Amino acid sequence: MQGRVLIGLVTVLLLAPQCHGKDWDELVPDVVKKLERMWQQGKGEVNLLGHPCILEVHLDDHKRHQATFTCPTLSDIQGRATSRNKFGVIQGIVHDYFKKAIKKEVITEVKVDHWLTS
Repeated sequence: MQGRVLIGLVTVLLLAPQCHGKDWDELVPDVVKKLERMWQQGKGEVNLLGHPCILEVHLDDHKRHQATFTCPTLSDIQGRATSRNKFGVIQGIVHDYFKKAIKKEVITEVKVDHWLTS
């Protein structure tokens, strides 16, 4: 009898829908849009999870956009990217910065998802 109950419980747990937030790949487009909007409105100053950040984009000698993204009060991580497209470079720094920040456990997908909806 105990074996059947255990097997039934394991089956229910395996088949039950898992409750979790969005994964990083689902969040990237929304993060890019929000940072682009803040960057355009705030002349390079943006806010991430309540921390002031700096998003800088410069055109280099080869007409490529060089971008950096830093949030000094959050961490020492720097996101960097290069692109011929001014807004494509923002997507590049989002990937670079957030990949590093998630790896270092400075931020989580759950916190970013909450930031996007606030």
